[in-house]
Amino acid sequence: MIWHQDDAIRKQCLESFENVFFTDGAAEDPKPQSPSAVVQELTALVKKCDASKLVSLEQMLHVLIAGQVLKREVVTDDILDHVWSSLEVRHTWT
Repeated sequence: MIWHQDDAIRKQCLESFENVFFTDGAAEDPKPQSPSAVVQELTALVKKCDASKLVSLEQMLHVLIAGQVLKREVVTDDILDHVWSSLEVRHTWT
């Protein structure tokens, strides 16, 4: 749905993705998840995706980071910092 030409459909797709992965999922007044919870959920999602789904996931995250559709910050600097910290802990760079 992220690739759909209709902006309203793309927006709804992104809002649903945000609600599931970046908030507590409440229908009314959802509260943001902690950066560690967001990274944990996204990591679990990535592990389940095949290559084509990863491309769509990458596009959704790109659009959310850029704030192009929802016009608000969804992927905060704290979340991005936690992603990088998580990668540094899991990998040894040589």
